[in-house]
Amino acid sequence: MFAISIELMPALAPYEKGVLNLASFRKMNICFTVIAIIELNPVNATMVVHPADYRWSSYQENALGVESRLRTPHGLYTELGSTSSERQARYRELFTAHIGERVLSDVRTATNKGLVLGNDRFKDEVAALTGRRVRTLKRGPKPKNELVRGGQEFLL
Repeated sequence: MFAISIELMPALAPYEKGVLNLASFRKMNICFTVIAIIELNPVNATMVVHPADYRWSSYQENALGVESRLRTPHGLYTELGSTSSERQARYRELFTAHIGERVLSDVRTATNKGLVLGNDRFKDEVAALTGRRVRTLKRGPKPKNELVRGGQEFLL
């Protein structure tokens, strides 16, 4: 089975040594993890054996160099290497490790619920910038807290 590790993707290992700053490395790590999950969906659904076998996958272009007029390479993809063969080799390396169930669950939850994927600091920054909820709410009824407004007590 094809998979990827969010902890340290082999294709991005050179960036860990300071070529990119840590924030850029983490952004690439998350983006390529999500891309790999998308590319692997047809494989995991047993529709095909390999991501290159799926007609609508960009794996053929990104990993094998097949020309297509339907897409433009993403900026992060172009940062994988200085030559097309180097980028293709690093892209193929993204599919050599295992995607953990927690990572897969986190990506699916964030996608399905329209939430932010990242650490707490990043989520707080996005919430402050957008004014939107970025985390799931706790299940069940809201706690009954007493509030005092203008000398009157209200129960929520």
